[in-house]
Amino acid sequence: MSNKIFCIGMNKTGTTSISKTLSDLNFKLSPQYIGESLMDEYMNNDINRLILYIDRYEAFQDNPFSVTGIHEMLYYYYPNSKFVLTIRDNAEEWYNSLVRFHTNLFSSDKRFPPSKNDLMNSTYINKSWIYRVMKYKFNAPDNDMYNKKILIDRYNIHNNKIINFFSDKKEQLLVINLKHENSYEKFCNFLGKNYILGKNFPHLNKS
Repeated sequence: MSNKIFCIGMNKTGTTSISKTLSDLNFKLSPQYIGESLMDEYMNNDINRLILYIDRYEAFQDNPFSVTGIHEMLYYYYPNSKFVLTIRDNAEEWYNSLVRFHTNLFSSDKRFPPSKNDLMNSTYINKSWIYRVMKYKFNAPDNDMYNKKILIDRYNIHNNKIINFFSDKKEQLLVINLKHENSYEKFCNFLGKNYILGKNFPHLNKS
């Protein structure tokens, strides 16, 4: 399968809802935990197993596909693919959703936001995996892992880089806010799938 569907929006922009919808539309969806387990290799510039993983499936979301800049590598290897950039109403809404979600998952005493030690002690995927990923994606200081300005700047940079990259190949990129009217219809049309009038994306993985 040379034509892929890559959902490249930042985490907490509706990627879980997109995942459920792709599965409902009968695309061969990649297991998220395998992609997450390949993050360390990707962060060390080793994409060999990632490419083998992509070759096996048709649609992808979450890490490492939400990493800033990965769209260029994906386009190089799979130039006929379709890319979906999910966004929120604004960067602050995205930031608040991310911090709430991470607080629920990783904060030892539900302190808002989680500390470096919380992330270092997390055993999700493997010990300190989320710490390494957060440092790689945002490079925030250890004493302020959820620095609002740094994270919001990266969110905006991430989206702008993608939009600029596809400015001369707009037919391959869909920018979508799942809360907006007709977003489900636009998503299905983009992927060439039939849709049910009035149907909306499911609201999953709420913060």
